[in-house]
Amino acid sequence: FQIGLTYQLNDRLRSSIGYGGLIYEDNNEKSNKKLQQGWINMMYKPFKPITMGVEYVQGERQTFDDQQGDDQRVEMMVKYDF
Repeated sequence: FQIGLTYQLNDRLRSSIGYGGLIYEDNNEKSNKKLQQGWINMMYKPFKPITMGVEYVQGERQTFDDQQGDDQRVEMMVKYDF
């Protein structure tokens, strides 16, 4: 499942927040049992062909043999529309 919300603050600025998760039923010792991730981002369009963005993501996973992992990262992007 995944759920999110996007809000247009003005003509040049928009933001999104979301959460997603996967839950598996197959019991394979080396595979994931549960994955979940949340994120928030901001996109800025200073002029027509350029969009810049920054996003913070936090996630975690659990395997069937009870190993756990955490993920936190900040991602940045610049997009040029031809």
